Amino acid sequence: MTADALVYIIPCLFTLTVILGLVAWNRLHPVSFWLLVGYPRKAVSVYLTWGNVAAGCGLTTQRRRWRWTFDGVPALGAALHAGAALSHNRKLRRVAVDKPPHLGFIRPLPNGFRVTVGLADGQTPEDYTAKLPNLAHARRVHSVRVLDWRPGRITLQATRRDPRRIDATRRGPACRLLAATHRNPYRSPRGEPR
Repeated sequence: MTADALVYIIPCLFTLTVILGLVAWNRLHPVSFWLLVGYPRKAVSVYLTWGNVAAGCGLTTQRRRWRWTFDGVPALGAALHAGAALSHNRKLRRVAVDKPPHLGFIRPLPNGFRVTVGLADGQTPEDYTAKLPNLAHARRVHSVRVLDWRPGRITLQATRRDPRRIDATRRGPACRLLAATHRNPYRSPRGEPR
């Protein structure tokens, strides 16, 4: 092998080893994988996209804010290519802006995460209860439910997978409890005690 081939092969082998190690870690101990890899990634995603998700679910409120605006901006396209002059008069105006509810700290759980959301003026917990399937779909989790509510805030819990689902690859007494065809090790095959 030449040195040029090693420059490409070694990083590929390293990347493949890391990917296989992460997959094996997720299969062997999914809770620790979730808490150390999945949760931080999901928390960053939730914080970065909360405004868009809340707007899409209809949970935002309209606020008037001061913003710089342009006057006389034509539609892009033919007018722009025809050399139409743009007036660059900027004005400070009050415009309507969507304001999402305040999102608290996202706390990890072994099977998902929990977050406290501040209710905007006029919002009730029933507004969130009606939008729970939309929030679950937007967050790519199994379900979202309301855990608790107090005046001005609501606590939501997202479950990342169905907790009743039995993983067929797992062995142990917990899986045998749910199995319908479990053979008792203390009985002989004919049903007599040993």
